[in-house]
Amino acid sequence: MTGFPATRDFGPFFGFVRGCPVAATLTVAGLTEVLDRAPV
Repeated sequence: MTGFPATRDFGPFFGFVRGCPVAATLTVAGLTEVLDRAPV
């Protein structure tokens, strides 16, 4: 999802490359939040 807006500015391949770190950061943040709330 984050690669689509970047594609307009950077082209399809570089837009994908620029979007990957953002997507990974959001995914890890979401997983960390969910796992912190999980019962042990």
